[in-house]
Amino acid sequence: MFKATILSLIDTKTDSIRIYNLGKNHAAKIEHLGKNTTYDIEGELIV
Repeated sequence: MFKATILSLIDTKTDSIRIYNLGKNHAAKIEHLGKNTTYDIEGELIV
Protein backbone atom coordinates (compact mmCIF):
# COMPACT_ATOMS: atom_id res chain seq x y z
CA MET A 1 0.00 0.00 0.00
CA PHE A 2 2.84 2.42 0.86
CA LYS A 3 4.63 1.82 -2.46
CA ALA A 4 1.40 2.18 -4.45
CA THR A 5 0.74 5.53 -2.77
CA ILE A 6 4.26 6.77 -3.50
CA LEU A 7 4.02 5.63 -7.13
CA SER A 8 0.73 7.47 -7.55
CA LEU A 9 2.35 10.72 -6.33
CA ILE A 10 5.61 10.76 -8.27
CA ASP A 11 6.43 11.17 -11.96
CA THR A 12 8.27 7.91 -12.65
CA LYS A 13 9.99 9.44 -15.71
CA THR A 14 11.77 12.12 -13.68
CA ASP A 15 11.50 11.25 -9.97
CA SER A 16 13.56 8.68 -8.12
CA ILE A 17 12.67 7.20 -4.75
CA ARG A 18 14.76 4.70 -2.83
CA ILE A 19 13.48 2.72 0.12
CA TYR A 20 16.16 1.56 2.54
CA ASN A 21 15.34 -1.27 4.93
CA LEU A 22 17.40 -1.17 8.09
CA GLY A 23 19.14 -4.20 9.50
CA LYS A 24 22.18 -6.43 9.07
CA ASN A 25 21.84 -6.96 5.33
CA HIS A 26 20.66 -3.44 4.49
CA ALA A 27 22.53 -3.07 1.19
CA ALA A 28 20.66 -6.01 -0.32
CA LYS A 29 17.31 -4.56 0.73
CA ILE A 30 17.31 -1.30 -1.23
CA GLU A 31 14.21 -0.85 -3.37
CA HIS A 32 14.06 1.66 -6.18
CA LEU A 33 10.89 3.32 -7.50
CA GLY A 34 10.78 5.61 -10.53
CA LYS A 35 13.68 6.72 -12.71
CA ASN A 36 16.71 4.55 -12.18
CA THR A 37 19.89 6.60 -12.18
CA THR A 38 22.45 4.48 -10.43
CA TYR A 39 25.90 5.35 -9.21
CA ASP A 40 28.46 3.64 -7.02
CA ILE A 41 28.24 5.38 -3.66
CA GLU A 42 31.59 3.87 -2.69
CA GLY A 43 33.25 4.86 -5.98
CA GLU A 44 34.89 8.05 -7.17
CA LEU A 45 32.98 11.33 -7.16
CA ILE A 46 34.08 14.10 -9.50
CA VAL A 47 32.71 17.58 -8.71
